[in-house]
Amino acid sequence: MAAFSVRLTQIELARQLGLSQATVSRALKGSLLLPKDTIRRVREAAEASGYRPDPGLASLVAYRKSRNPPGKGQCLAWLMSKYQADLPPHRTYPEHILDGARQRAHQLGYRLETFFTDAPDMTPQRLSRMLAYRRVEGIILAPHVSPGTELPLILDDFSTVAIGHTVHIQRIDRVAHNHFESMLIVCSKLRERGLRRIGLGLPPHSDMRSHGLWKAAFLLDQTTTPKGRHIPVLGTEETDAVSLRAWFTRWRPDALILHLANSGARLEQLKALGVRWPEDVSVALLSLPDGYEHFSGINERTEELGAFSVEALVSRIQNNQRGVPELPRMHMIEGSWQEGTTCRERK
Repeated sequence: MAAFSVRLTQIELARQLGLSQATVSRALKGSLLLPKDTIRRVREAAEASGYRPDPGLASLVAYRKSRNPPGKGQCLAWLMSKYQADLPPHRTYPEHILDGARQRAHQLGYRLETFFTDAPDMTPQRLSRMLAYRRVEGIILAPHVSPGTELPLILDDFSTVAIGHTVHIQRIDRVAHNHFESMLIVCSKLRERGLRRIGLGLPPHSDMRSHGLWKAAFLLDQTTTPKGRHIPVLGTEETDAVSLRAWFTRWRPDALILHLANSGARLEQLKALGVRWPEDVSVALLSLPDGYEHFSGINERTEELGAFSVEALVSRIQNNQRGVPELPRMHMIEGSWQEGTTCRERK
């Protein structure tokens, strides 16, 4: 008969160290309220004595937390830019993500507080002090307007997850929309309608936000069609109406894939050319902002994206994973095709 080892409890570990069980629990979680020497001492003793968390107890704690309203020590930080908060209504992509994150945080027993990374006189030290004062356990880096954004952060004491690719931190867990798969879905849906000459209008800003994945998937799709049907990507800024006119006149696509990065400028430019959709060209959007729900395109499931970012962060908190991970993880959320009125069947 196999022998069963007795699991060492936090109470026994605390007794060995001459500390309270609450202090040991906080130390194992890397609490900012404790001296770093205490945290190191407890963790070294736990490793040496073979202490391991009880997964059954962890599940019970998570369940109890989800059944109770958030307390003072159960705070997650949502880091975003003030500029982003002031965006007009048709650019509420981050707000939909935040709605999903806030709802899921509440379900799991946490409260989600917003902090602005570009507030006046913000420094890494000041932001870290603010987060520590609010007893923040984990940080979610919201998508930022400018790809490659550098943030004033010191992450050593926090569990952290980033949403999307806009925040420039090489080693961090991320939750992102599956841009590559979404582009393949759009191309497939257009080809199902018999549309053969498919063009892509993707400004540099949007290309960078998707980490180059939208364009990569589009170019991959082109390898499955005859070269005579290939149309080069229109990669100029949305405000460049001259390039759109020349490109559209030269290539005459029967379907057009767009990302409305900052406005509906491309659509207005097409109208100025006398182009109608879907009569003259089918139009599919890579994301559907507020006010464009009647378009065909991809539902990026933004609220689910926000909700899962909280789940990923809480997992890191419960596993005492703080600071920069040795092996960053990427979680992908699938989008889905939304049938609108802007794509037609080719006769």
